[in-house]
Amino acid sequence: MSMKPITYHLRFPQANRHLVEIEAVIPCSGSSGTGVSSLKLIMPVWTPGSYLIREYARNIETITAFDHLTNQAIPIRKSDKNSWLVDGFQSDSVRVVYSLYCREMSVRTNWIDEEFALLNGAATFLTRDDAMSIPHIVEIEPLTTWPYIACSLPALDEINASELATRFTRRAGSFHELVDSPILMGDISVHSFEVSDKKHFLAHIGNQPGWDLPKAVEDCRKIVRQQHDFWKDVPYASYWFINIATEGRGGLEHDNNTVLLTDRWAMTKPDTYLDWLGLVSHEFFHTWNVRRLRPRALQEYDYQREQYIDELWIAEGITSYFDDLLVLRAGLSTPDEYLGLLNKTINSVEDAPGKRVQSLQESSWDTWIKHYRPDENTQNSRISYYTKGAVVAFLLDAKLRELTNNQISLDNVMQQLWKEYREIGYTLADFELLVGKLVDWTWKDWFDEHIRRAEQINYHNAFQWLGLERVQGSSTEVEIGCEFANRDGRWVVTKVVRDAPGSDSGLQVEDELIAVEGWRLPKDNWRDKLQQLKGQSISCTVARRGLLKEVSVLPRKRKNNTLRFVEHASYDQHVNRRNWLYSGVAAPAPPSPYFD
Repeated sequence: MSMKPITYHLRFPQANRHLVEIEAVIPCSGSSGTGVSSLKLIMPVWTPGSYLIREYARNIETITAFDHLTNQAIPIRKSDKNSWLVDGFQSDSVRVVYSLYCREMSVRTNWIDEEFALLNGAATFLTRDDAMSIPHIVEIEPLTTWPYIACSLPALDEINASELATRFTRRAGSFHELVDSPILMGDISVHSFEVSDKKHFLAHIGNQPGWDLPKAVEDCRKIVRQQHDFWKDVPYASYWFINIATEGRGGLEHDNNTVLLTDRWAMTKPDTYLDWLGLVSHEFFHTWNVRRLRPRALQEYDYQREQYIDELWIAEGITSYFDDLLVLRAGLSTPDEYLGLLNKTINSVEDAPGKRVQSLQESSWDTWIKHYRPDENTQNSRISYYTKGAVVAFLLDAKLRELTNNQISLDNVMQQLWKEYREIGYTLADFELLVGKLVDWTWKDWFDEHIRRAEQINYHNAFQWLGLERVQGSSTEVEIGCEFANRDGRWVVTKVVRDAPGSDSGLQVEDELIAVEGWRLPKDNWRDKLQQLKGQSISCTVARRGLLKEVSVLPRKRKNNTLRFVEHASYDQHVNRRNWLYSGVAAPAPPSPYFD
């Protein structure tokens, strides 16, 4: 006899205080059906896809346990930061009742108020430590202001897809599926479309007039179509895009859904809407890359401790490379718009002194202690596996195309990686070996230079092959390489970029900038004064821990580097460029006079 399902009942009598009351009915038998003397309950400490220990148990306010048969209170005691022991029960199940505080609006945590609720599994549910593979059932009593639910978990009974938005009881086949299935409740607008005979949903919440949902749905459909064509395999039965337009930003991938946080007015401007399309593309690409095709270290999730990873530049960086590129291939942006986004990514890497300090492999491994904990020195000492990973993916794609005259690309590498390693997971060595099998070339030095060492990136060959150039320009504005915050009218240094004028002059974080050239700074915008003094060394009066100091700073012109297509590209560069931008997609031919 197998273990019975774990069942949760959720109520929200104090939603205005951001609280949910959860009653979990937990079986007291072992996997063989025989009784156990005590239960160990756990709560995850992190959410897959967001690699930081977040200590979700800190949000539990009260917790009690009862024998399900006698309804008598039984002992429950904490055994460590995220585990509890329950014993003294007589029946075949216990009730554990706990209240949970939910007021952190992000894609990995929980939010509850009268308008809507977002619940993520890892941050919400306790379970038995030995019950990861049994079904978990969620029963919800929603507020009257929450008429609809968006969640990829199936309902208990067979219903039409159109009825899913009103069914508040859902079933997860395992705790893993429960963690992987966020729940949104509120006055949600749900739209559906089909691609590859699969049902897709865009569930949108946010009471602003700026969203053209039919257009957003159609553009999502184009992105889905393009990514199906890219991977040539559709691994899910249905998929949900859960879009929350509440002034936030971020996304988190799941097997059959993604949660997107965006600005209420993101659709009213072309650039912010293009950013949203890139976010949709990024999270949907993860349906394959990292959700199912995982680094081997993540093949089995351990919700109670860190799992160290060398390959996040593949999981996140390559995804960050393809997200905007596939928006272009879906016909939703222009080559110039795409090049502008790539230029922004390259500039973010080139402007970070940390690129010479931390390698991509180190950045991946240290994600648990560094990536999600930026500080004033981050730009100087670290590099992001998202941004540098995307740049290295671009360079790898160009190199593969150059070596094979456009016969093999990074598209082919990812497709083959999916075929060979989806079931077993991959390592960095596996990825390097696969690249070498597809393109017989000496790759070790290339991977050492770009992945294992922190070195200056050389773009020359890639730009030459594709007919691109990066123009080293400068604007008329000046800067000193520091960031400031206005704290009640006081201008305080919050960041000092290494090897910039402010750093060279000795400015430090937390210095208060009081006066420039003897003139007290205005409370609203001191930068205007900086621009008036361009081209000359300026004397700054600062207070450092109460001591007044004079610092001399020579501002520099603000960089304005631009990536652009070479105007008089050769025929071969035009062909290479077209193959890169529109690989596998019908695209315009190189311009005349080549095809006159």
